Amino acid sequence: MGETAEAIEIYESALSVETSPSSPLLAKVSEATRHHILGLIAVCQGETEAAIMAFESATSLEPSNPSHWQALGKVQMEREDVVAARCAFDAFCR
Repeated sequence: MGETAEAIEIYESALSVETSPSSPLLAKVSEATRHHILGLIAVCQGETEAAIMAFESATSLEPSNPSHWQALGKVQMEREDVVAARCAFDAFCR
């Protein structure tokens, strides 16, 4: 939405809070969610390959979480890899 720097700051703060020992609620955030957030940061930075790798890690750790598949498919679409996008969206729709 045009607020890339702010988005990155928010995502990075989520990662730092997640690892903080003083935050027991967020300490339960999954490794897959951490990869997903790293993927979002990579998207904001225009690092498509890093985003794909992060979202693929998230999908392999939580294959039943549709948000990981959707994010992966969206990045694949943006780089015009129709086959990879379809595979991700097919997994998303299962």
